[in-house]
Amino acid sequence: MAAPSRGAARRAPALAAPLALALAAPLPACAPTHPPGAVLGPTVRVCEGDRPCEFRPTASASFRPEEAARQGERQQDPDAYRGENLGELRAAGQAGDPGASYRLGLVHQQGLAGAPRDAVEAARWFAVAAENGVPEAQYNLGLMHYRGEGVPRQLREALRWMRQAAANGHLPAQRAVGQLHLTGLDTMGQDLSEARTWLAAAANRGDREPERLLRELDRAQAAERDHARRLQVLSSYTAAHWASAAYAAHWWRPSGCHGYCGWY
Repeated sequence: MAAPSRGAARRAPALAAPLALALAAPLPACAPTHPPGAVLGPTVRVCEGDRPCEFRPTASASFRPEEAARQGERQQDPDAYRGENLGELRAAGQAGDPGASYRLGLVHQQGLAGAPRDAVEAARWFAVAAENGVPEAQYNLGLMHYRGEGVPRQLREALRWMRQAAANGHLPAQRAVGQLHLTGLDTMGQDLSEARTWLAAAANRGDREPERLLRELDRAQAAERDHARRLQVLSSYTAAHWASAAYAAHWWRPSGCHGYCGWY
């Protein structure tokens, strides 16, 4: 089975969970059946209708794409690992399929399909997918650079990949980049203009946390403007004080001097 390509069906609003194994899966009444050649890990992430996705034991869930399609269910992450044969998935990744490269990154990051967890291999495949424009891979690679998992810890690289994911419409990346510019992080300073841009992009897609952060930013900036106005008003009092302040003086009486001797 050849690994599916990304296709034109990707939609940015559906990219809400970069690490999700979003498997639209009904619960069978009997033992599960897996796609031919598939080797699943001990848990899978199951998404049913509008309910939040959750991880369930593999023994209690199965994935049947044809049933999901009939029920009109949609995967949150079009490139999430879906139980493909690992050898075929690797061949597709080596042939240049960006979606397959991303799924290989997930396989090695989370220890799926019988593969051991390997952060270095995960970062390598995420990098291949990220270079080919997969926003979830860009987001994951940014996190790995920040945490130093599988790659050297490099904050600038972390921000670079996170910004690319945000520019490609990845909602968690937009939120993360907005927060970073709002608060600053490590050696990176604040940039409130950039923060507002990315937080607004996420808030416009219904993310409540950026909405809250934008309200706080508005209040803080309003208070700062009010404080600046008050200082400007006080500047007239400062000018008046400087104009009317008495000169400093000290009465000097040399020894042996009686009466007025002078100021200095």
